[in-house]
Formats: sequence, C-alpha cells, structure tokens
Amino acid sequence: MASSAAPATATVTTLDSAAPAPAAPAAAMTAPSPRALLRLGVVYAVAINGTILTPFIVSTLMLRFGLDEGQATMMTGFEMLGMALSCMLLPHLVARFALRFAWIGTLGAIACQVASALLVGAQAVGIARGLAGVFEGMLFMLVAARVANQPSAERIWGVIILFAGLVNGALLIGISYLPERWAAQWLFLALAALIAIAAPLLLRAGRDIVHAPRTAAAAAVGLPWLRIGAVWLFTILIYGVQAGQWAVTELVGQHAGLATSTIGILLSLSSFLGFVGCIASSWRGSHRHRTLIICAAQLLMIVSLLWFFSTRDGAAYFSSQFLLNVGFYALTPFLTGLLSEIDADGSLVSRTVVVTLVGVAFGTTLAGWLLTALGVEHFGMVLAAAVLLGVPLVVVAFARPYPART
Repeated sequence: MASSAAPATATVTTLDSAAPAPAAPAAAMTAPSPRALLRLGVVYAVAINGTILTPFIVSTLMLRFGLDEGQATMMTGFEMLGMALSCMLLPHLVARFALRFAWIGTLGAIACQVASALLVGAQAVGIARGLAGVFEGMLFMLVAARVANQPSAERIWGVIILFAGLVNGALLIGISYLPERWAAQWLFLALAALIAIAAPLLLRAGRDIVHAPRTAAAAAVGLPWLRIGAVWLFTILIYGVQAGQWAVTELVGQHAGLATSTIGILLSLSSFLGFVGCIASSWRGSHRHRTLIICAAQLLMIVSLLWFFSTRDGAAYFSSQFLLNVGFYALTPFLTGLLSEIDADGSLVSRTVVVTLVGVAFGTTLAGWLLTALGVEHFGMVLAAAVLLGVPLVVVAFARPYPART
C-alpha cells in the first residue's frame, strides 16, 4: 500500500452530520498520532474479542444450556454472521456518522453482553450473540475508516493489531486459568464491564474521525480489482488454514499426550506471544520489503504446520503453535494495509471482513473431515500446501506499484 498524498493546508471538518457526502472524497485524513493508534487498538480489541474468545464462549454455552459442541459453535457463529452483515451493509455510512457509530456500537455491545448473561433461553442468547456481532462490526468500521487512504498503512495496522492482540491475549490467558463454572456464570458480564471501562476510548475514536485534520489527495482512479481479488483469495487461504489448524488443536494435543487443561494454557500463551509477528510490519522499512517479509512469513507458517502436526511433546506443541502465530500475524497487516491504502472511506476493508469469515468457515468446516480422511501428519501437509498456493497471489498483489486512490 504505497501511495503518497500531496501535502496541502490542513483543515478540520465535521463528518458526523446528515449532510450528503460528496461523490468523491476531497481529502484524506492525516495519519493517526501515537495516542490515537492506541485508542484504535482498544477499539479493534473490543471489535474482535468475540472471535478471539470463541473457545471460551462455546464452553460457556455448552455448560449453561447443555448443548453439544456443534450446537454451541453454531450459536457462537451467529456473532460472526452479525459482524459480517454489519460490515457488508453499513460501511459507507461510517465516515458521515462516525460519532453515532461509536455510541451505538459501544452501548449496543454492552447491552448484548449483558443480555447474553441474563437471558435464560438458548435461542434468545443466540439472537443476542448475533446482535453483538452487528455492534462489534460498527466498532470495527471505525478503525477501517480511520486508517483508510493512508500511505504505508501496514505499519498502522501492525501497531493496532499488536496492541489489540496483547489486550485480548492477556484476557485469553486470564480466562484460561479460571474454573469453567466461573466462565459460564460471569464471562459475558465481565466482557460487558470491560467494554464499559473502555467506552471513553471508543467514543474518543469516533471523535478522532470527525475532527481529524485533512490533506488534499490525488485524483481518484478506478480500483485495481485484480490486486484486490488476489488479496481476497489469499485472505481466504490464510484464514482458512489458520481456522482449520485451530479447529483440531485439541485433537493434536491429545495425540501428543497432553491433558486438556495443559492444551488450553499452551494455546493461550502461544496466541498471546504470537502477536509479536506484527512487529514485522510496524518498522519503518517494512513497506519496501513487504513482498520478502510476506514470503518469509509464509515459509515460517509452512514449517510450523509440518512441525505442529508431528509433535510428540508439550515443548514442540507450544513452539510450533507460537511460530505459526508469528508467521500469521507478520503477514496479515500487509494484506489489510494494501486494501486500506486504496480504500476511500474504509468500505473496502470493512467488506473484507466477509471474505475473512468465508475463509474461517471454509477452514473450520473442512478440518474435521480432512483430518479423519488423511490422518494428522498428512492433514498438516495439506494446510502447508494451501499456504504455498498463496505465493502467486502475493506476486500479483504486491509485485508492482499501483495507482493511488482517494
């Protein structure tokens, strides 16, 4: 994502009004300050915590309602579906109504977490989880809108994802040490309390969009759909691999002779530490070397997958999972960053959430069947081959300069 905007006199504009937006954006927001980046990290953490905490939400629903794992997973999927629908239908509004999005997203997310804790019927809780996804999607769109049309946007996304990952990773580790009965009773109320504590930062992020200084930008050109398509296909591959591998981690751990409690702790720690991969996109020279970094991250994922599915002890299990997460988080900011840099208002990145969830659903659905049909080690080879298939897509998306878009 390497376009540069021509400098001009900064002006302050208010986007949160009912006035119709111009046909083509006249200016791009300046890059977020370090404090604004941390606020965006908090917003992003709240927006994706339902995805990060999926295993615990599934366990909570199973304990509360006596559901089997498939039913509980389907209920949890309602949250992802709600987020996908929100990001597909509403992103063109966020730049005009940023502060309203922040208020509605924050209050709605709190209300849905409380409802998930207090409602007594499984069907009602399923609806609450779906609505929670809608409001979380509104918060995600705030981040996408703020980073839109920024040069070298992978650096911004790298910092945001790293900070959000550390927040959610710490939460993941903390919950993994708590008794399951506690999670069943208090998890959703705890999430509501955390969102309420973070609410001032979420609302400030909305104000940042409203009041961000503007700089003139180059004339708009058509979107490079070939490159966008390559990024989307690569996103489906990478997220599908990650989701497929995650879906069978417990089975692989049992195959390595690990207890269920040990597996949970090792996975939580590896997820938390794996976010350091975002550092690869956060340093100043990353934009010039992004193709090399992405290919190196793919190689790391391939080696880690082959190692993970041949593990026989806890040390190898943890190390391979940690390195896999490092590779995954080293390359994903570049994918989002490429789209952000050619994204006029955040709509392109927001709608890419749908593509991401397609990859997650695809990988999760096929994982169990492929593992049963192929066996543990051959399943790892299939996932490694899927990562390797992404190399031509990386070449198409990142090899040559592309025109800037405002």
